[in-house]
Amino acid sequence: KLFGSQFIQDGKVDRKALGGLIFSNKEAKKKLENLLHPLIFSEIEKRSIEQDKFQKPYIIDIPLFFETKRYPISKSIVVYTPREKQLERLMKRDGFSEEEALQRINAQMDIELKKEQARYVINNSGDLKALQEECDKIKNIILSEYL
Repeated sequence: KLFGSQFIQDGKVDRKALGGLIFSNKEAKKKLENLLHPLIFSEIEKRSIEQDKFQKPYIIDIPLFFETKRYPISKSIVVYTPREKQLERLMKRDGFSEEEALQRINAQMDIELKKEQARYVINNSGDLKALQEECDKIKNIILSEYL
């Protein structure tokens, strides 16, 4: 409703088409963020309250965590891959041109800055097996801190 019916396909948001607008138009991006961020924050807060009751570590995927500085969370995880590999993977996965992929990457904080700010870093520069090993390693570190 916010951007018009041209971004709806088969009753659902056409994410690729809307992304084309959002990542090429700062006003549209801000408009979408003003709509979504309070809703996302509220849902994350609700789920966190539920999880806190278990007094165990848990993970919440927070869009634009570092960019918004909205969440009172001191321990964060960044899944890291160098910018060049981000670009390559985004183009391959979503069929974006280099320009489209760069628009999306540039709309976020630089991955190197996120890496510096994160408490834990999962290196996603290798293959799927290497990623699984990285995830297991970080999981074990986190669990050891809570035992």
